[in-house]
Amino acid sequence: MNDTNNSKGFNPVYVIAAAVTIGLSLFLLTTHKPILAVAPGLGLVFFFLVSRNLELGYMAIIFSLPFAAYRNIGGLEYLRLHWILAFCIVFFLAIRLLTDKQEKLGLSSKLWIWLMPYLALSLVVSMYSAYPKAAMKTVILQAVAYLFIGLGMILVTRKGFKRILPNVIIASISTGSFLAALGFFFNISWFAEKVGGGGFKRGLGATTDPNSLSLMILFVMPFLARMLVKNKRTSIRLLALLLICVNLLGLVTTYSRGGMLLLVLLSTGIAFTYASLLSARYLGLILALAGFLVVGAISVIPSSYWERQASLVSFGQKDRSLKRRASYLIVGWERFLASPVFGSGPGVFKKYYAANPIADKMVRSGHDRERPAHNTYLEVLVGGGLMSLSLFLGALIQGLRNYNRAIRNFIANKNNDMAMITKTYRLSYLVLLFFLLLFSDLFQKYLLVTLAMSQVALNLSLENHEGVK
Repeated sequence: MNDTNNSKGFNPVYVIAAAVTIGLSLFLLTTHKPILAVAPGLGLVFFFLVSRNLELGYMAIIFSLPFAAYRNIGGLEYLRLHWILAFCIVFFLAIRLLTDKQEKLGLSSKLWIWLMPYLALSLVVSMYSAYPKAAMKTVILQAVAYLFIGLGMILVTRKGFKRILPNVIIASISTGSFLAALGFFFNISWFAEKVGGGGFKRGLGATTDPNSLSLMILFVMPFLARMLVKNKRTSIRLLALLLICVNLLGLVTTYSRGGMLLLVLLSTGIAFTYASLLSARYLGLILALAGFLVVGAISVIPSSYWERQASLVSFGQKDRSLKRRASYLIVGWERFLASPVFGSGPGVFKKYYAANPIADKMVRSGHDRERPAHNTYLEVLVGGGLMSLSLFLGALIQGLRNYNRAIRNFIANKNNDMAMITKTYRLSYLVLLFFLLLFSDLFQKYLLVTLAMSQVALNLSLENHEGVK
């Protein structure tokens, strides 16, 4: 693993950046919003900090993930805050490689054995797709996703893996859950959808989709559970309890039925993972807390939430959403049979669904006919056939193997703290894999993060000395 700090010394890039910043600030002073003149200066400060510590920039990207609704600059699709941050990181990393010939990236991983053929196959299939533009866009985004995985492998240090990244995940997702609760219960349209409109409200937080927020909340729960049972300070444990309640409330506002089902499964995984750390005293406290949450849920959660959860057992009667999900499976199966080996082109499921007569019955008038499959594995199967699905699943299994091997190594070295935090990452990774059965996202950011962290964990477990990184 490499030191992420750049070597000291004069760098002409700073002079150029300063000149551009001054010029831009002077220009903004002449506009009708002169207050914007402070923005370039603040940007330069952050630019400088990132140049000195690239891991800081990576953590800033992770922090921004729950704020998808506000990451685009000026509403432009390809001008996104996290992409700009990633560009800065790659830029300074390239400078570091050019100035230090002995720099080692630490990109070696068995994940690439699966991921690179998957990318190559996607590129080839996209050329023969009936929707080449949509397919090629997906391939480009896939390449960018691999860059993000690589940055995680290169930049995250031992301290980052063990302390900084978990805290960043907790802080950012919990903020999103808090905003979702505000939006839902106080009718703030910035943070909830259909406020004052037709249909039932759903919490969004600062993201763009309630199901995406639900996924994030499930992802953060293992980290909060570890924070609760591992930390010995009462104030930190109380904070963990508060954040757990905030995130559970955020989950409720999403009205996600799959999220609630997976929460039950995740709770079992959390119990098995952390049971050994709980004394009888704290076990009783947690059971008391669970009872308090149940009573609070009954009194605070609206009846419409329970009605939506109950709709899971009324399939085929009146729930249009469940029928629509079934229609995705029907269209997906048809497309798979049409091209079972190599698929129809990455990211094109929604095009075929829109063109299928079944969309006439399932898509409400005035709504977009292009619908995702609500199942990432089905998206991969339709897009790249059995070949792509095999490679995709191979990469996911390799990530799990990395975590398992790292945990065994840490335990063998009697490094229980690192073994436990690695188990936490693994549990969050597993709940993501289950949620992707219910949600379409070929480039789910937290999946990319946890794939990268599986290799970071393995690398750290193979180091001979605790203080190396």
